[in-house]
Amino acid sequence: MQGAPLPSQEQNAVNAVMQYAIHQLGFPPESIILFAWSIGGYAACWAAMNYPDVSHVVSELLCCSSHIQ
Repeated sequence: MQGAPLPSQEQNAVNAVMQYAIHQLGFPPESIILFAWSIGGYAACWAAMNYPDVSHVVSELLCCSSHIQ
């Protein structure tokens, strides 16, 4: 589906950012704060779950699908 964010795409994108921040820029996970707004809340929650040592997660205005029961 063109133009629609898919969960796997969001996971891949945030994972690439986290890997770059940790391994290329040298930030320890404990110094990383995840900030998310709207649909980015999914990616931030996924990152926090997969990188449990991040310092904080700030999420605002989470979007939820009306198709999820």
